[in-house]
Amino acid sequence: MTAETRPAHLADRIKEVLRFDRFYSRRLREATKAARVHDVNIAELGIFQELLHGPCTPGWLSWRLDLDPGYLSRSLKQLELTRLVSVRGSDDDRRMRQVSLAIQRA
Repeated sequence: MTAETRPAHLADRIKEVLRFDRFYSRRLREATKAARVHDVNIAELGIFQELLHGPCTPGWLSWRLDLDPGYLSRSLKQLELTRLVSVRGSDDDRRMRQVSLAIQRA
């Protein structure tokens, strides 16, 4: 092998490895996202357990579960996007929010 052909050969090998890496890393990301659909963390499990007793405010959930309000808000938004909980304005005071389990119909 001459010195002139070696860099071209090396560049082709690098491109091949990078293509392989991108293909499998994309598939791993997709598999991770698909697995996340049915996976809950401990904070979300606590939220579900508290909501079994009925609707409540995010402030009460934050106090009861000893969670940071920002973290709770992000968790509730994620659960709302997956349609597991519903967050709506309170019937008594529209400034307050009520969190409840979403009703799933088959």
